[in-house]
Amino acid sequence: MIEVYSVSYTVAELKAVPKADRTFFLAMTGLANDLQTLTKQFRISMNFSDESKIVQQGAHSVAMLNLRMLAGRMYEGWKSISGHYPKLADVYDQRLGEQAKQARLELNRYFKPSLETSKPKPPASLLEMVRHKIGFHSDWTLISKNFDVFEDDAEMGEYFCETMGNTLYFSAELIHLQTLSTLQGKPVDPIVALDRLISDAIAVTGWINHFAFGFAHAFLSLHFEHKLQAMPQNFDLIMGQPEFDDLRLPFFVEGFRNSESKRAPEAP
Repeated sequence: MIEVYSVSYTVAELKAVPKADRTFFLAMTGLANDLQTLTKQFRISMNFSDESKIVQQGAHSVAMLNLRMLAGRMYEGWKSISGHYPKLADVYDQRLGEQAKQARLELNRYFKPSLETSKPKPPASLLEMVRHKIGFHSDWTLISKNFDVFEDDAEMGEYFCETMGNTLYFSAELIHLQTLSTLQGKPVDPIVALDRLISDAIAVTGWINHFAFGFAHAFLSLHFEHKLQAMPQNFDLIMGQPEFDDLRLPFFVEGFRNSESKRAPEAP
């Protein structure tokens, strides 16, 4: 059973709020929604430790896609925070909780660390590099460069099925993982790089959540305090939802067909 408490308002009521405040509120709450969905999808896709090698490799491809998308969404979210919140800070800083204020400081330290002029410029954050290089792009140079790293006897391969939806080109996933290991200069072990990306994603997700939720509370308290006070009486009980540990997000699924279902190449 999940308890959900409601706050509602009309478009006219939202229009009465200053435009910059309203727009930032909608941007931050949209960001918060995206992070909850992408984080759930990533964690659910990792629930395959007891499955076969092929199923695990399919799950790896799903998890990596969600992790790359999460990295990109967090970077774009930070750009919104750093670009627009300073214009609202005079109004909201005094209303933000300490956790939200600290989260914003941590985000600034992570994405844009301050430097002494005598020190060399540090590399971009790992999440920024993932967003720019493998999050939403196919970087031709990086694909070629990282393929050349593999030894001649290293194993790559693909899994073909009668449906496109269950055909997995796993060589591309190996290139993604290898590329991740070289994004910040000196190469590291790909598993070490993946662990660092996961660690960074967990930390930054927490900071963005604390700031976004903190701002949402400050916004609603300032403009709709009477509605927040009435919220304890406006709740619903959501029944019958699945347990997290029971969920799976596999690559391979029964009964799935694309509009163009046949695989390529054709079977001999």
